[in-house]
Amino acid sequence: YASMVLDGELKAVGSDYIIFSYPTEHLTNLFNENINNIEKMLNLIFDKQYKIAAVDLNNWNIIKENFNNKKQVFEYQPEQTTLEEILEKINEKNK
Repeated sequence: YASMVLDGELKAVGSDYIIFSYPTEHLTNLFNENINNIEKMLNLIFDKQYKIAAVDLNNWNIIKENFNNKKQVFEYQPEQTTLEEILEKINEKNK
């Protein structure tokens, strides 16, 4: 998991969030598939509860442009379902 974090580029850090970007959608998806374990690792290292996210570089440039030009207001919104529930449904579907 540490290798996945190091492969990414840190783009934004707030009081309770961290955003990484990756050059390809594949690497972004790989990070997001392991997000629970990566989040646990970072929380253990920093002794703080962070919510993390990853986006590919193309999407990051769009987000950055919208944020910097105040075209869009960005606010943290908690997920309605947990990642564990989503992954469980995917695993059941794949069986």
